[in-house]
Amino acid sequence: MNWAFISYQRDDLRLVEPIVARLREAGVGVWLDRDDLQAGDNWRQAIKRAIREGGAFVPMFSPRYNSRRSTYMNVELREAIEQARQMHVDRRWMVPVMLETCELPDMRIDSSTDLTDLHYVDFTADWNAAMASLIKALRSILEDDREPGATLPGADIPIWDDPDVRRIYRVIDRQPFPNFHVFNDSPHQLQLVRDFVLADQNAGSDGPPAAFVDACLAGIRAVESLAAVADPGWLKFFTFMTDANNHFLWDLYRPALEVGAIASWTVETIEKHGWGPDGNSTAMGQRHSNALGLAAAAGQVPPGTGDRARQAAAEGYFQRFQQS
Repeated sequence: MNWAFISYQRDDLRLVEPIVARLREAGVGVWLDRDDLQAGDNWRQAIKRAIREGGAFVPMFSPRYNSRRSTYMNVELREAIEQARQMHVDRRWMVPVMLETCELPDMRIDSSTDLTDLHYVDFTADWNAAMASLIKALRSILEDDREPGATLPGADIPIWDDPDVRRIYRVIDRQPFPNFHVFNDSPHQLQLVRDFVLADQNAGSDGPPAAFVDACLAGIRAVESLAAVADPGWLKFFTFMTDANNHFLWDLYRPALEVGAIASWTVETIEKHGWGPDGNSTAMGQRHSNALGLAAAAGQVPPGTGDRARQAAAEGYFQRFQQS
């Protein structure tokens, strides 16, 4: 299943909670005993099942772990190592985290690998950089572990589940891709699409802040310019992608001014076209809720109009990220 099991020393809960909260904000499915054990559960069996069925295992280490002669975290580690031994040698599954400077335990995973051989995420120096690295790693691992059509707990409903968007997609090697060729007869429209694709590729999943802003603004330009002529599937696609890139921008860099403006545009656009709110039952309805949450996190309560984002899209930049 697509969640990351969080294993930690109970004394470190104050350090673990902000990390878990940020992972959930980023749409990463997380299993944490404090939140996911239910009254009446056989907690030992529930924890073992969550480790075995999880898409990733994230042990978090600190000096408190090193100082303990006995801790249930060791039981979780042994269960995880046993699970890892049954996996393909190339599969990524265990992602160690160093909360504070300490020694990682010298535990043997298989005949050629110790726990200390795995690259760990280091929160002892730059917390935000470590957070971005952990989000990127877990997104990659959990996406690789997904069954076709599966949805991560608390994460995005696939945009191609929308019937309008399905019309603009074609399937290549069992994967859906937008059919940009429909714009070949309109050079202006095709240029808008190419601008978006290039900006989205430049942003990737860990580009600089200006790259994510460029990708968001390219998506806004596409929606605003194509609103009267394009299939609704294209408008939903570009709106969806704009919101997704805005979430990356917030997760990695937290520029409230820009994120708030883009989130306000997303909320306004989805409501204007009647795509949401709908109780999160569709991809666009979920994006409406996500954008509302982003606007609130960025201090836009209630969300403003989309005018500032439209102006930035027309000019090509927000002033803060203008290139010299």
